[in-house]
Amino acid sequence: MTPNYLAWDINENNFPRKASIKEQIRFLIGYGILAPSVHNTQPWEFEVQERSLCLKLNPKLSLPASDPSGRGGWISLGAVAKNIEIAAAYFGLDTHVTLDATEITISFQHGKTADDGLFQAIKQRYSNKLNYSSQLISKEQLATLQQLSPNLTAFTSSSSTIAKIAEIHVDAARNIARSPRFGRELAHWMRPNDTARTDGMPGFVIGLRPIFSRVIPALISLAPWILSIRGKKDRHLILNSPTIGVISTPHDSPADWFAAGRAFELIALQATKDGLVITIMAAMVEYPPASKALAEVMKIAPSKVQVFFRTGYAYNEIYHTPRRII
Repeated sequence: MTPNYLAWDINENNFPRKASIKEQIRFLIGYGILAPSVHNTQPWEFEVQERSLCLKLNPKLSLPASDPSGRGGWISLGAVAKNIEIAAAYFGLDTHVTLDATEITISFQHGKTADDGLFQAIKQRYSNKLNYSSQLISKEQLATLQQLSPNLTAFTSSSSTIAKIAEIHVDAARNIARSPRFGRELAHWMRPNDTARTDGMPGFVIGLRPIFSRVIPALISLAPWILSIRGKKDRHLILNSPTIGVISTPHDSPADWFAAGRAFELIALQATKDGLVITIMAAMVEYPPASKALAEVMKIAPSKVQVFFRTGYAYNEIYHTPRRII
């Protein structure tokens, strides 16, 4: 394992059980950083205090073209917080999460050990952006996922509904591809398959062979319109996904985005535990006409769609993306 993937090798046996809560929090951060983020920018900052952890966005890692509102960043903070909450419970720490305009505070105190089986899934979860098997997800599994966040989440396995959504996505991708800024920003975060960097997306996450993982970013930077071709490939990925889901909220604020991130990570971990794979596709959410159309197709309007994802069974082996070790 190369150094930029060592974060995934975190060992629960190294938890400092006899140390202070402050030192225990430092250890728990190692599970937090395994959360997903847009382009794998890992846009989080941590401030460890005696019995609490302050979590906020790093402005240097913002994405003005891909995530102009900061929605994706706050969603990633929600996922980080959920990982830390689950890991803390596993090690016998109770948590309380509070949110203000710019940061999240997670308070910790000694409690009882709680293990719902999701802790082990933190290290196994990954964003599978490849093609999924045609195997259907059982009604029982979908019911379990739905119950995790019943007021925010909607699923569909209807082929006709998924076909409509695929076309909405292609239209969104086509419009986003018209932005040279988006193409340059995306290319900046793409990496060769053998990258030694601790952030960004190696080409293999979208199925690129080694040579293409070096060439494609330059092409996208120079000619972002080629992303519309990717949009058509995404149509195929969506059509071949047995189930898609959306997470929506009544409003559209950082608090809503953070809640959506926590809900998504909980669903992603349960899906992983159940042998499923899952990934977010952000184009429709970031293109307002597509987001509105998606809400109508999913019959959740006037709620605001915050996360669109697909889930199913994988053909491929598990892969991870690089991480900065905090």
